[in-house]
Amino acid sequence: SMINAGIFPNDMLVVDLSIEPQDNNVVIAFVDGEFTVKRLKIAKNQQVTLLPENEKFSPIVIKEDMDFRLWGVVTN
Repeated sequence: SMINAGIFPNDMLVVDLSIEPQDNNVVIAFVDGEFTVKRLKIAKNQQVTLLPENEKFSPIVIKEDMDFRLWGVVTN
């Protein structure tokens, strides 16, 4: 889901757990029992959306009833 960001299946990512995730960072997130790599979008109203970098995939809009955690920020 991130091929347009240069992240391909089986790539190894460097993830920093100490960085505070910011809008537009590529992040590792835990959503409803699964890990995913997506671009973080934080709207002015604080709505969080995880955006794929591949038009074949849909954004994930985070809702209150979801089990959601930002795991870390991809640095390389």
